[in-house]
Amino acid sequence: MYQRTSMSAEERFARSKLAKIIHDKSYIEGSLIESKITCGNKNCRCAKGKKHPVLYLSYKEGDKRKMLFIPQSLHADMRLAVASYKEARELSHMISTSNLKRILRIK
Repeated sequence: MYQRTSMSAEERFARSKLAKIIHDKSYIEGSLIESKITCGNKNCRCAKGKKHPVLYLSYKEGDKRKMLFIPQSLHADMRLAVASYKEARELSHMISTSNLKRILRIK
C-alpha cells in the first residue's frame, strides 16, 4: 500500500469519495427500466390510453438477466442506490487508472 502523500490529488479524492459511498450509502448494480402498462381494469384511465408508469431493476444473477418490479414507494431510493453504484464504479476506474500510471512510472 502506498502512502497517501505519494498519490495524486485525483486519486486521493477518488479514494475518499469511494470510501464514503461504500460506508454511508446503499448501492445496487443494475439498470432502471421505465415502462408504461395497462392494469386491465376497463374503467381505468389506462384503458383510454393513459398508461401507468412502472419501474423495473434489470440486474444479472449469474449468467442470467433478471427484472425486478420496483413499487412506487421505493422509486426514489432505488434511483439513488443505482446512481451510487455507477458513481462508485467510475471512481474505482479512476483509482485503477492512477495505479496503472504509477506502476508504469516505477518500472
